[in-house]
Amino acid sequence: MNSRIRSSPAATVVALVLGLGTFTYVRFIGYISFSELLVGSIGVIWLLFNTREWLRRPATGFAVLIALWLVSAIATDILRGSPAALYLRGWARVGFLGVSGVLFFAFFRKDPWLVRPYLIGAAISGVVSLFVFKGGATEMKEAAGGLLDVTWRDMSWRDYYNYACNIFVVALAATTFRRFPRATSLVITGFGLANLVLGSRAAGGIQVMSGLTSLYLAQLLATAGSRSRILPGRWIAFLVGLAVIGSVSLMSAYEHAASHGWLGEEQKNRFELQSQSTLGVVFGGRVAFVAGVLALKDSPVVGYGSWAEDTGGYMARAMSLTGFVPDLSFMRQYQYRRIPTHSHILEGWVEHGLGGGIFWIAVVLF
Repeated sequence: MNSRIRSSPAATVVALVLGLGTFTYVRFIGYISFSELLVGSIGVIWLLFNTREWLRRPATGFAVLIALWLVSAIATDILRGSPAALYLRGWARVGFLGVSGVLFFAFFRKDPWLVRPYLIGAAISGVVSLFVFKGGATEMKEAAGGLLDVTWRDMSWRDYYNYACNIFVVALAATTFRRFPRATSLVITGFGLANLVLGSRAAGGIQVMSGLTSLYLAQLLATAGSRSRILPGRWIAFLVGLAVIGSVSLMSAYEHAASHGWLGEEQKNRFELQSQSTLGVVFGGRVAFVAGVLALKDSPVVGYGSWAEDTGGYMARAMSLTGFVPDLSFMRQYQYRRIPTHSHILEGWVEHGLGGGIFWIAVVLF
């Protein structure tokens, strides 16, 4: 990217507003963020007068994948006989994401630096949404028939607050790394260590490795003097080595610290419980992931439908395999009605079949 490009004030404001609306939820066929609603609504009209955007390579590939996901969703809901209230929400989610994605390609393609004000707005929105626009907690309460008396403020750092922290870390990296590479890398590493201590192992591990990678990159750039002198093979080899060595080292460090109580009594008890799981510490702490994999194993091509209820008892089977013991009062109120999936890839695949899985795998890889 050309460092001499200066974003226009109007475009900067638009990017900031889009970021501020990312986690500001409104009720529209279920809960949807203000940014998705805004971009999705005006996007259809905009694309009718800018059809060439569909022909650009990134947008075209994205549109094809979205179409595949939508066809798979419609076919799945018809086969499964999903209620209208659920399949309308499922189809609308795919449609809004598709239109929004193409429009975002068009907006950020000409000036990629606009990602910075967008991420700053998203970081602010992520914090505000925890206390004001509690769309997730409200949706959970409605799914439980109004019985669930839980707000995001009552949830743990690992389950909710760490997400706002992670968005802030991404915004920090996008805005300060260019000027203060070493300091930014150390801050990211510090956030990762804090996440590990507070129980968010996956996010903490990713941040620690990202911080150390960025620190190495900053040192490499300072030594080489320019990007052109960094050998691609050397860089790729370093990333692969870091991923392997870093993952093993972090997991070993976590196991040692947790087993000796250095991370607190709660983390010690959690580690002892998960270490007794037949799936080990890593998957023993991923009950939602295990439940999603079990559902996928039973039906890998045809999904279970939009917002599919857990009629197959996948959550119970996953708890039996992992040794997970939830809070009983929470279980009585919520009863895990929806099939848990843990990630967008599993969610799209389990709910809408192979087409949903292909879409998210392609997004992650490309």
